[in-house]
Amino acid sequence: MPTQEMLVGRKSFNCSFVTFFLYPQMPTIPVKKVDIENLLQKTYDVEEFNDLLFDFGLEIDDIEEEKGITTYKIEIPANRYDLLCTRGLALSLKSYLMEEQFKDVKIMKSEYKIIQNERNFRGEIAAAVIKNYKFDDLSYADFISYQEKLCGSLGRNRSIVAIGTHDLSKIEFPVTYDSIKKEELNFVPLRHKEEVNGVNLQKLYAGDSNISKYFNLVESDKYNVFRDLNGQILSVPPIINSEDTKITLETKDILIEVTGTNFHKVNNTLKLILNAFRTKEVYSVNIEKKNSIITTPISEPKHYDISLQDVIKELNVSINVNGLMALLKKMMYFCEKIDDYTVRVHVPMARQDVIHKVDVIEDVAISYGFNNLKRAIPQINTIGLEDPLNKFTDKIRLEMAQFGFLEVYTLALISKEENLFNSSKCVEVGNFKSLECEVGRTSLLPSLLKSVSCNLHTKIPMKIFEAGDVLFLDDSNDIGSKNVRMLGCLLVNQTSQMEEIQGPLTFLLQKCGITNFQFVRKDNEEKYLKNQSAILLIDNEEFGDIGVINPDVLKVFRLPYPGSSFEINLDKLFKKYLEKNNN
Repeated sequence: MPTQEMLVGRKSFNCSFVTFFLYPQMPTIPVKKVDIENLLQKTYDVEEFNDLLFDFGLEIDDIEEEKGITTYKIEIPANRYDLLCTRGLALSLKSYLMEEQFKDVKIMKSEYKIIQNERNFRGEIAAAVIKNYKFDDLSYADFISYQEKLCGSLGRNRSIVAIGTHDLSKIEFPVTYDSIKKEELNFVPLRHKEEVNGVNLQKLYAGDSNISKYFNLVESDKYNVFRDLNGQILSVPPIINSEDTKITLETKDILIEVTGTNFHKVNNTLKLILNAFRTKEVYSVNIEKKNSIITTPISEPKHYDISLQDVIKELNVSINVNGLMALLKKMMYFCEKIDDYTVRVHVPMARQDVIHKVDVIEDVAISYGFNNLKRAIPQINTIGLEDPLNKFTDKIRLEMAQFGFLEVYTLALISKEENLFNSSKCVEVGNFKSLECEVGRTSLLPSLLKSVSCNLHTKIPMKIFEAGDVLFLDDSNDIGSKNVRMLGCLLVNQTSQMEEIQGPLTFLLQKCGITNFQFVRKDNEEKYLKNQSAILLIDNEEFGDIGVINPDVLKVFRLPYPGSSFEINLDKLFKKYLEKNNN
């Protein structure tokens, strides 16, 4: 795994601008030992509880002790949104331990109605009512925390989904979901005492980093609002709820409204909350639109027919239908026997991670116990070999290091501003978390220039290279893009010294057994100085380019020195190498 301090040859090179995402951290939830034990009605020492979680497919990331209270930091798989709160985790573990048969939430019909105006720019909405819920300190904190976890993960920081919860006793139905001008909005925001006009709302939260970041999700001159029959403001999604209808420890009846841009995720978010904080009285809400009325949450039942043959093939276990059904019930499924060889598995609404019957079979393995599975040698005999292209690339890297160049290893994602070349062919990242990770790079040169820019404290000349992939849009590929292995080399000095770049490239080609190559002058003013660049031709086919870097490019990266570079296609060079050396 690469580190931020790259060691190449005999020197070190600082690449501190890079943030690595090779191993993304799974979400974690803090769970107090006493709380989870109260919900499970059983005590565990730390080792026992860790073993239980591990068998269930989870892991304790950290344990904190404060004032005699033990808190577990539990890693949750990114697709198990139902486990992101203590109550949801307890429901699943009770089912897994066979202490309580899991039951899906029973949702009753009601006359509650929300009238949706078609002008809303976040037009997807789902709502429900929970009655006779008894909050205590644990469940109240869990209720608030779960909403934030769902908004941050499934809701992509409220850009797709935002949640509002309200004390039902303070609301007169029907409720209206509308879009109004900022100057028309007057309400008391959550945790405030004075009424605020919508024009001043953003200014009120200018110093609050937790709230201010959501203002870019609304239209410039309007806010979405929920209002009841009396005109009382309930919330301004996706920014803030109203103080007037806030949930307290005394609240018994709750209105949950979920808004966003994707109805599937809005509806699923609502069902997750209802699953974790269920009572015997859960009611649907009717959403009245211009030409239709829908009742939410909308049930989307899923089932899979799992055969014994499927399970035996994947897990190599000896099992009958009744045994299979028992294992599936531990993982919250509802089962019915089709015949002596097949079970119909109904997926509960909380298990939104199940999208294929393979997911069901994986749960069978967890329920059966991974340590109980038979160990067997795979029946397929193969011989592992290093990928030929990677082996060729490693030889190229070694040659470049022996020329005195330092290797850098940078991210394949960069900002749009820095992706200066072939930008029309770049692959854009959806929901990027950093401006430095907006697009897939289409050239290695920007990454090389940025590496030098971050190391101007070192002596010149600076000679660096990178052998890595770039990404291009490609309609002919089934995924719409392709990776291309490239070699980029950069020299920065008091003078351009293009010959010190051309020499190593010429030697590399000769080492590959390629002699029929030539450098043909061709201007590429986007990248190089006029009359100071050429393309590399091998057997009259273009393989790359070389030249003195355009000063305008250097200015983007604030480099005070001239530089020369080359960039060649290693995919094509490898094929040519095989062609030359196999004949």
